[in-house]
Amino acid sequence: MPKYHCNIALVTGLILVISLLPLSLLSGCNGSPASSEPSAGTTTPAGSTLPSTTQPPASTTPPATTMFTTSPVPTTKYVSTGEKIAFCSNRDGNWEIYIMNTDGSNQTRLTNQPAPDIFPCFSPDGSKIAFVSLRDGPREIYIMAADGTNQTRLTFTENTTFKIYGEPDWSPDGKKIAFSSIQDNKENIYVMNADGSNPIALTNVQAAISPDWSPDGKKIAFQSNVDGHDEIYVMNADGSNQAYLTNNNANNWLPAWSPDGSRIAFSNSSDDSMEIYVMNADGSNQTRLTNNGVDDLAPAWSPDGKRIVFTSTEELNHTINVMNADGSKETQLTNNKTDNVYPNWSR
Repeated sequence: MPKYHCNIALVTGLILVISLLPLSLLSGCNGSPASSEPSAGTTTPAGSTLPSTTQPPASTTPPATTMFTTSPVPTTKYVSTGEKIAFCSNRDGNWEIYIMNTDGSNQTRLTNQPAPDIFPCFSPDGSKIAFVSLRDGPREIYIMAADGTNQTRLTFTENTTFKIYGEPDWSPDGKKIAFSSIQDNKENIYVMNADGSNPIALTNVQAAISPDWSPDGKKIAFQSNVDGHDEIYVMNADGSNQAYLTNNNANNWLPAWSPDGSRIAFSNSSDDSMEIYVMNADGSNQTRLTNNGVDDLAPAWSPDGKRIVFTSTEELNHTINVMNADGSKETQLTNNKTDNVYPNWSR
């Protein structure tokens, strides 16, 4: 797959959904030519900062919600498989969800469908994975045990005005799942019960995606281009008090709260390629962690907050890399001539 320059197919950082991503969030991206593959242990400098800004509130009035039907979720007791990293790969000819040890060993496929399975997200106890699949036609949210068993569909949108966009994220207590959905040609953040019932809209803007719940469950960070550029926003878990944390002429994508709630990692295009940045939870002290000259996206924290796993663009493919939380000791975890994207660390 070629490296794109300002193209829908790459720079969202979610390469797995190449032909499915909406254009409304992707204009004005900054791609860059790829470099050669890194060797394990490559270190990237940290310390570049973005200016802090004053954050005005965003719209807080949610749109009317059309309920979609749900199916009962099995009550099978799930058993955690321990600390793992889930990710998506097309190594077997289709986008499937895989799992591996945190050092990159024992990479194992969990799903096996003719249609894409994407956006894996571990439940807070690590025993389940929520994900998006197109196996039944439209995008829907599913759940499975962390070993890939008991794959169960949560949402049923065929006869509704909903279209699931994706990126499910569990609340810290495991009782709710935030996600993005399209209704009336607008992409917005919703929340539903963990069994798929009672979906409620939290935002009412033209485009808001990539929800990420704060560790205390009180706030949700997300990505929106309501002001022309993709910025990182934060709101209360009920959708109130929406305000942006970044405000610059670049695109800012895919926020991820640190386990202690003090910082948010995200991707930023200020440097002619997407790089991983980190900032305080109030938007201050925005600092670059990677400096690879290639697109680094989709960060996710280790449970102890000491490391960050992410997607990196190397040559014509995309790899899962891990680094210390200060940007040092970057190491490549996947090493095959296919695409491996959207990692999620068990909590």
